[in-house]
Amino acid sequence: MRRLIAVFAALVAMTAAACGTVGPAAATVNGTHIGQGDFNEELRQIAGNKTYRQSIEQRLPVLGQGRGTVDASFAAQVLTRRILFELVHQEAERRHLKVTATDLGRARQDIVQQVGGQKVFAAFSSTYRKLLTRRFAEVGVVQLAVANVKVDARSVAAYYDQHKDEFTQDCVMHVLVDTKDAADKVRAELGTGADFAQIASTTSKDPSAKQNKGDLGCQSPGNYVAEFANAVSTLPVGELSQPVQTQYGWHVIKVYERKVPPLSEVALQVKQAVEQQGQSAFGDWLQRAIQRAHVSVNPKFGRFDKSQGQPQVVPPQAPARSSNTTAPAPSG
Repeated sequence: MRRLIAVFAALVAMTAAACGTVGPAAATVNGTHIGQGDFNEELRQIAGNKTYRQSIEQRLPVLGQGRGTVDASFAAQVLTRRILFELVHQEAERRHLKVTATDLGRARQDIVQQVGGQKVFAAFSSTYRKLLTRRFAEVGVVQLAVANVKVDARSVAAYYDQHKDEFTQDCVMHVLVDTKDAADKVRAELGTGADFAQIASTTSKDPSAKQNKGDLGCQSPGNYVAEFANAVSTLPVGELSQPVQTQYGWHVIKVYERKVPPLSEVALQVKQAVEQQGQSAFGDWLQRAIQRAHVSVNPKFGRFDKSQGQPQVVPPQAPARSSNTTAPAPSG
């Protein structure tokens, strides 16, 4: 669930649904209004949650120069995500998808983590928390529907069986030295039968070598820096590598075993891979939905631009010698 929410990465705005709105629209998505009054209330909810606002302000300004105003770029990002959530909501309606209590519970857990904890989440109004939770839950059910991926024991086992190469682990020993000449010398000694562990413990510059005798254990090559990983991936079991240079120095490497661990040992990694498949499919669907959508934005908040790689609301240009701010209109 946490990874599916990453489609709305950074989550600058915590967006909620607006139902049955009347009055001016902040935006219209396929004929459905996002009411300006509801949108302004959302801006107030975020700006008024001091702890959450401060976390956002590490990335971009939230408050405007005038009292009761917010920065127009911030408002544009909030509105962008409202539009995305509206597209998700419309797809859920089209497919007659139901949000269960379990979906809501998982969504709430993810939101609490995203915003920085239960205390921060509780600072939003009860109504806002409920609407926000439902929107996140809808993302979850729509992702599963459009990706046609079930993250259960059967799908995890099937993915593992079909992609065992992704979970291959290389059991590696190495000796780290400062120069290529020193690495050549180490390789020559090892080639004549010298004990790898002994050479590593007495010669290697790796701070852990005295304790582990150069044995890095069994893990995915992806855990190493690129040059080291490339050497490990292509090295036959039992053979010594040519000297390999990385940012740490020069290495002589030996892969003493290459294995695929049982599913029980890598179940979490496999589950994440299955979820990533779903997230990728959902991201592709969302891009198509955006391109097909008819979206208009109240000029007060900017314009919707989907010609770029990341469709978004572009805020209006600020007047000369002033900051770009917008003031929420009074609700009611």
